[in-house]
Amino acid sequence: MLHRYCAGMLGLVILAMVLVSFLRRQGRLLACLTFGLVLGQASLGMLTVTMNLFPLVVMGHLLGGMTILALLWLANLRHWSVATESVIPILYPFRTLWLTRIGLGVLVMQIALGGWTSANYAALTCHQLPWCDGPWWRWLDFIQAFDPVPPPSDSYQFGVLPYGARMTIQLTHRSWAVVTGLTLLLLAWRIGREGLVGLGLVLAALVLLQIVLGVSNIGLLLPLPVALAHHGVAALLLLTMVTIWFALGRQSARIRET
Repeated sequence: MLHRYCAGMLGLVILAMVLVSFLRRQGRLLACLTFGLVLGQASLGMLTVTMNLFPLVVMGHLLGGMTILALLWLANLRHWSVATESVIPILYPFRTLWLTRIGLGVLVMQIALGGWTSANYAALTCHQLPWCDGPWWRWLDFIQAFDPVPPPSDSYQFGVLPYGARMTIQLTHRSWAVVTGLTLLLLAWRIGREGLVGLGLVLAALVLLQIVLGVSNIGLLLPLPVALAHHGVAALLLLTMVTIWFALGRQSARIRET
């Protein structure tokens, strides 16, 4: 119920943002898009209950929440022009902007895989690192693991997929985490080298912290505080990437104008 009350208050705040944007004739598209996502989130929240935790709905609900968070942060950046006016020294903003876009896409994919892992209760399938014990490759089942329509069930709480499919989901999440970590660390080095030292350090620190939390989730069997921190750092990584994308986009636009 607390979650529902907070969601209702958030919807009212975003509705007020829409009204203010029309009064000021500024930022209307972003405000309306955010409010539209809130309405969609309300529908997904209802379906999460009525469809008994159907995995695709649960993952969509997570991604919708992350998208709303990113859009609200983007609105804040556009209002305050954070980290853009004083940052001039980047030599190759266009190349770095493309790397940022790739990194953002890779991160979103990793967040989606994390949501799919959670929605299918696959986080505790394998307790070993880096892979599972025994001939784990014989159990891989990508077709069933990523089938958007799982086997019929009265309830999807605690998951319905067999061991092989759940193990495949978790190992895919781990493997893509390596890709995500290397991509974001490369971006952190690149933007730090070209002038955005503060953002580069923040991004690198968050990536390393997220790796530690991910490993801790496996080794400590998913304790609630660690799992919550893992989710929170993923949100902070998303906001950091949006900030970097916004800063580089503004500078690239400024260079085009000159």
